[in-house]
Amino acid sequence: MGYEYEDLDDSQFERLAVQVMRKLFGAGVQDFAAGRDGGRDALFNGTAERFPSTAKPWTGKTVGQAKHTNALNAHYSDPDFSGMAPSSVVTKELERIKKLVQAGDLHNYILFSNRRLGAITSSDLTKRIAIEAGLAEEHVFLAGIEFLDQMLHEHRDLLTLARIDPVDGPLVASSHECAEVIIAIAAALAASPTVEPQEPVDRVSYAEKNRLNGMTEDFAAELSRRYL
Repeated sequence: MGYEYEDLDDSQFERLAVQVMRKLFGAGVQDFAAGRDGGRDALFNGTAERFPSTAKPWTGKTVGQAKHTNALNAHYSDPDFSGMAPSSVVTKELERIKKLVQAGDLHNYILFSNRRLGAITSSDLTKRIAIEAGLAEEHVFLAGIEFLDQMLHEHRDLLTLARIDPVDGPLVASSHECAEVIIAIAAALAASPTVEPQEPVDRVSYAEKNRLNGMTEDFAAELSRRYL
């Protein structure tokens, strides 16, 4: 059973992606404050410690991006995400990626998203990004749910490092759970004993209570002015 990434917010998912990159590239992975990032959520400049392998690591400037969705069962192949239309997420991001490549600020690109990634989609989308951005295919990597689940399995401290606590997440209640609560309340109300009517109880006057408590007239008057 994988992690329910859709319950995270965008900033939590970005922090998780940054921590995954630090596990793969090193402590020098830099994250950016919220706002216009120019196509970058994380940046590493140097030689990766272990990505894509220790034998042949990426070198140069590696840019990481995180694209989060709250949708259930989302896929990389969804048209609104990776389609050829100008409005798709990937199409929009490619414009920023190309500018970074042309400026010499991007040599490797890794995209994180909490979407399922099939083999055919991975191959086709990697080729598209590589061709349009002007990169070699081996310098483009797509990380989907399957990759993230594997990283969380190998590195149990990732959620802690990303400051993700289940308590901070949204309250998710199923319709069955809500129905159980409603039925339990109805049963409790039906089983409640009948309350016998109570006779009115004579109350001590304000003046008498003040006398019994030894309260001065000035203090009693001030309390009355404020609260009564």
